[in-house]
Amino acid sequence: MPRLTARVPVTSLHGNIPLTLPFKGEESVEANAVAVQVLAQLDACLVRGDWQSDDFQNLWVDGEDAWFKDHLALTGSVRTIRRSSSIKKAFQTLVPARRAANFGPDAAFQVGGPARFERLNPAVAWIDAPFVFDTRDPAAKCGGYLKLIRTQSGEEEAKWKIWVWFSALLELKCSPWGHPARSSPLPGVQQGNAASRGLPPSTVGGESAPLDLLVVGAGTAGLSALTCARALGLIAIAVDKDAQVGHLWKSRYKALHLHTTKAFNALPFAPFPARYPDFVSAEQFGTYLQNDVVSALKLPVYSGILYDNGKWDDARKFWVISLVDVDTGERGQLCAKNIVMANGPLLPEPRIPTVAAREQFRGETVHSSEFTDAKPWAGKRCLVVGTGASGHDISSALHHAGASSVHLVQRGPNFIFPIAAQEAIIGQIYNEKIPIEMSDLMWSAMPLGVTRTITAAVLGAGTQQIAPTLFQDLEAKGFRVEREKDFTHFAHERHGGHYQGHDFDLLTSGKVKVHSAPAGISHFDSDALVFQDGTSLQADLVVWATGFTRKGSVPEWLVEKGLIDAEAAKDVEAIGHGVDEEGEWPGRWTGSGHPALWFTGAEIQAARYGGKLIALQIAMEKNSELPTAYPRADVAAYTNGVNGSH
Repeated sequence: MPRLTARVPVTSLHGNIPLTLPFKGEESVEANAVAVQVLAQLDACLVRGDWQSDDFQNLWVDGEDAWFKDHLALTGSVRTIRRSSSIKKAFQTLVPARRAANFGPDAAFQVGGPARFERLNPAVAWIDAPFVFDTRDPAAKCGGYLKLIRTQSGEEEAKWKIWVWFSALLELKCSPWGHPARSSPLPGVQQGNAASRGLPPSTVGGESAPLDLLVVGAGTAGLSALTCARALGLIAIAVDKDAQVGHLWKSRYKALHLHTTKAFNALPFAPFPARYPDFVSAEQFGTYLQNDVVSALKLPVYSGILYDNGKWDDARKFWVISLVDVDTGERGQLCAKNIVMANGPLLPEPRIPTVAAREQFRGETVHSSEFTDAKPWAGKRCLVVGTGASGHDISSALHHAGASSVHLVQRGPNFIFPIAAQEAIIGQIYNEKIPIEMSDLMWSAMPLGVTRTITAAVLGAGTQQIAPTLFQDLEAKGFRVEREKDFTHFAHERHGGHYQGHDFDLLTSGKVKVHSAPAGISHFDSDALVFQDGTSLQADLVVWATGFTRKGSVPEWLVEKGLIDAEAAKDVEAIGHGVDEEGEWPGRWTGSGHPALWFTGAEIQAARYGGKLIALQIAMEKNSELPTAYPRADVAAYTNGVNGSH
């Protein structure tokens, strides 16, 4: 039975931000001087290790609002710990265990340079203070950010205290970062070919040592993990059943574009060349993966190779893996010390409604994931069921291709915002001036509950400033706008139901019409879709832009597909079922439950950063420097997606 760390709704996460009202002298705050002073006091406390005095506790804001977030540097995992008392307990254990020292300002611009004062709105402000430190177990350079809040009680002098601590492992001394375009020490490996053919050379028997890792899947998640592993000097290859890297992106509908800029979506060590537009199309992104990632970085990717199964050899501590050449049916074997699953275990299956009398419908139906081209539907009547990102994009493509009518069918309200409001957040962190590795650290620094609070405030204010009548204009055309729930709910719990657009003119002008169907669909007629309220819409094409659904748990999925043996899967975390009480995703990137099985996936930015975390852990393990993760006591049994017992 797979395990399940207890999960909670994103909306239940603590997201309070201590108030910092405008104060006298705010314009002249010497943020760097404040940061240097706090870091000096912190370093003295940590080196002295006097946990019984109040010196350490007095550096933090009181009680519930203090945060310690860490990515591998101290906890050996991905953790977010709240409350000053819990933070003190963690530091008391972890600082001596990691032999952490030399806490100081980021003078060498490794994570962000000088400290700066930031005001979010009239009630919220903080000092953002980049810092660095060393650990000796493992031997590493680490860094991060302190978020300092100004506190004052009565007539006492105001003090700056730590509100959020974020730290991350930056570089291992045993395995420093290099360039991934290095030669493979494995004889016969082909590199840099996005459409390579043939099985990789066997590492079973003979004098060949097992791979350090095999990456299963060569999409954005798999390529990110492979790139980072090779940059750390690990022996790694990737296999993918598709005939060519980027095939999935190039096979999507022509109008599909990324809804975030290329600065947000580049892969490790592979910035987008200037010839790409800010908002890259799916086809362009597929070309980027082929030419500017696999080829440019000389990555050893084997396309057209199916990962058939893996069996864990507990005595020899490696996987025995069976592969199949999709074209020829030829079989081969590999041995690898680690498997990184980047082949979709985190991705759910298409959700297609079961609608009565489908066989009577003379038109065509297709799920959005299979929709490729709008041009054949010129002059036809088209319905798009679902009003998330795919629904909006496909309805726009159908209109511009000359469909005689396009209706967007909406069941429930959607969270809507202009892309310009989103870029007010993302663009400050991800841009051509900041290295993407530094941007990823900045993006990761805040606890999820706090991020939710900030995002709601910034998106709301940005939408009001950029498009003050957008919601009213949409509602006037029958489109229902979600005004209560926030973006984090849709992104992390529903995994859809929101849409960020460059403009909404097709809806507000009535060129794409909205059909509200809160009660749902009843049945098909020969040339129409009939709704529960008795209304109907004639159609030649129905596109199900209805999202995806996940069946069962990831461990069960792996065993059912025959990808790993049941014994290896029995303790694997039931990943993909939401966040834990810390706002983290258990089992993704760290602590899967099997010491040599790793999972990665999700949106491009998260997959990029997650690949780095996985590679660092495998490099530490190879060099016998992987620390024991800071323990937690809330792991429960998993039964059918809920907490239960074996």
